[in-house]
Amino acid sequence: MRQKILFLLILFGSVLKSVSQKNQKFLYGVVKDKIGVVTNAHIINLNTNKGTFTNELGEFRILVKKNDSLQISFIGYKTTTIMVKDNHFGMVQNSFPLKKEIYELDEVVLKKHNLLGKLELDIKQTPDDKVSYMMDEILEGIKDINMSQVNTDIDNIDRMKAPVINIKPPNFYQGVTLFNSNWLNKSKKNIPLKKTDNLEKRTQLPFKIISLLGKKTFTNEFKIPEDKIHEFIDYCSNRNLEHLFYQKKIITIITIFQEESSKFLKAIKNE
Repeated sequence: MRQKILFLLILFGSVLKSVSQKNQKFLYGVVKDKIGVVTNAHIINLNTNKGTFTNELGEFRILVKKNDSLQISFIGYKTTTIMVKDNHFGMVQNSFPLKKEIYELDEVVLKKHNLLGKLELDIKQTPDDKVSYMMDEILEGIKDINMSQVNTDIDNIDRMKAPVINIKPPNFYQGVTLFNSNWLNKSKKNIPLKKTDNLEKRTQLPFKIISLLGKKTFTNEFKIPEDKIHEFIDYCSNRNLEHLFYQKKIITIITIFQEESSKFLKAIKNE
């Protein structure tokens, strides 16, 4: 009899857990302060004890249901607790502000016993902070770096390509001129480099989007089979994905994927 009661309790608990998980939805938001976005802020669902953190744009997403409590915290800021409501769901980007925490010292106790009580003499006895001095010099050097000359477009996908080898053919072979070297130099100037760069960006775009959102987002959220993810991104390319991605409008891209996923699934089903 006891075993039956225990079995029923476990079964009832698992059913309740599965029902509560089904009611959960993704909440999308961005954490900001007075200056701008807050990176690496911690967001915890106090009801499920599951959490996440904000990306470099201050954006995050987390599974919640109505009336869950979200705790948002970051070092140097006041911890904020938010009650999840109906208007937080959907593709609306919720904005959650954080306020700076001001710390004040009540008193400072000096335990140095060999001080004379005269500020000028005591300062002379204080050893130099060599580490702090070195850090100041490093920071000054960083300020002088011209960041406009830094190439920020390089990522792991770029590094996977084989290096481009420029081969300069000889002008003469066994005393016979093959072609004019001046013509070669002129033709090099007419090579459309911009078209090559644009083609390279379009080729890399699906990999970058998958790296940012993760394959599980496509398979779980948009119900796209894993082997069809690249095909789906290509299917959505007419919605100006490339421009939106490099403008960092990730929420807009996710909205497009949600709108186009059902159409894409119908299309591949009819094939």
